[in-house]
Amino acid sequence: MSRLIVVTGLDQLPPSDRWPRLVAPLAEELAHSCLGNLPELDALRREHDLTAELQATEVVVTLANIEYVRPLVERIVKAAGVERVNAALPMRWRDFGSTDYFNSELAEHGYWDESGKYWYIVSADHIYEDDERQLLVIGGPGVDGIDWGYRGGHKGLWAWYPLDAKFVPLAPSAQALLRGWLSGAITV
Repeated sequence: MSRLIVVTGLDQLPPSDRWPRLVAPLAEELAHSCLGNLPELDALRREHDLTAELQATEVVVTLANIEYVRPLVERIVKAAGVERVNAALPMRWRDFGSTDYFNSELAEHGYWDESGKYWYIVSADHIYEDDERQLLVIGGPGVDGIDWGYRGGHKGLWAWYPLDAKFVPLAPSAQALLRGWLSGAITV
């Protein structure tokens, strides 16, 4: 399984600065640390070599370890002078049907359950794509490795049950999922 995140906001840099200030340093750090890679690096390098510019406004990062890679990516993005916009819906994820999540407060703040001490829904800067399952993971119940997310080509939110290797539909939107989970109407 590959976990992917998307770095957005490259449009804050001039096209001539995107490669030297963000993409090349990020690719180098990921390669050096063995924590991930940029799957589109060759295409980005070719574009830069041909035109001395990059038109890309976002970059996909494959993660070897999600907990270690995020701080590395954030450090490089910040050093490049790119302001992260948490609730921006990356182009890559538009086909997941997750607009309701990205247009809600959940994308900015997630949902932290104080009594359970758990993030049932994470903010947009902590979601990731499980490309093997075509699942945009926005959270989970905190048991049995179950993830909640949007499936490519399907409507609404789904639960991925790794023990049974199956998907189960949960709710039409992230807000409905949270309401159902908190009321006990949705269970795992």
